[in-house]
Amino acid sequence: MDRKKAIVISLAVSFVVVTALFCYFYFQGSSKNNNKAVAPSENTSKLSVKPSLPIPVVVEESIKKDYYIKDIKDASEIKKSFDEYVGAQASSDQKGKIAWSRIVNEGKEEASVDDFSNAVGIKVDEKINNLLKKNDYDLITCYSDNGSKDYGMVLTVKLFKDYPNSYLDEVDFMKKWEGRILNDFHNALFPGTNFSQSELEKSIEFKDGKFHYRYAEVRSGLFVYYLIIDDYVIIASSELCVDKAAIGLVGG
Repeated sequence: MDRKKAIVISLAVSFVVVTALFCYFYFQGSSKNNNKAVAPSENTSKLSVKPSLPIPVVVEESIKKDYYIKDIKDASEIKKSFDEYVGAQASSDQKGKIAWSRIVNEGKEEASVDDFSNAVGIKVDEKINNLLKKNDYDLITCYSDNGSKDYGMVLTVKLFKDYPNSYLDEVDFMKKWEGRILNDFHNALFPGTNFSQSELEKSIEFKDGKFHYRYAEVRSGLFVYYLIIDDYVIIASSELCVDKAAIGLVGG
């Protein structure tokens, strides 16, 4: 009986030791796998389709300023405030910075994209417009080191419960808008610049740029750039301005 007991006890101890070792190495391996960074191609969220921030995340020094009006539905007030915004940027000397501006009432409600567009003489493509948060956008001004200024807008795309990944449609709609974008958007991108009717009506050919940008030269030395990133569409008159806006939105 003593010999049989010894064998049983030995087998039981061996089983416990083997089980303990198996559990240790199994959970060690699981822990290492869980701690590994997921490669972008393995990410199944909608951000695996949209480009992530394409540039080093160095948050740019920025200026934020609201332009107040009494009635955010009043076209004349909106236009007057927009002209004030343009004048303030033109006379400002903030080298290397980006300015974010909004036209709001005292309650911080922003004039809608539609009301703003009608007041200042721009037009957002209808299909893109249907995807937007109408009261969530920014006017941006970027100050280069040589003192020049570039302008643009950041439009915010809504999140739809039944439309979880609108990115591919955003890309398609923006590409279809490219040929008319100067005609529709020049007052926001090039305030104070005069274009001939033939320039505005000419279809513009956009090209693929680095980091998923699209760009076109609309006149010698004048460009339009745009980038769809995260839940934003950035449209600006320089690559640098798109960079700064992307950093401010995603990196900040």
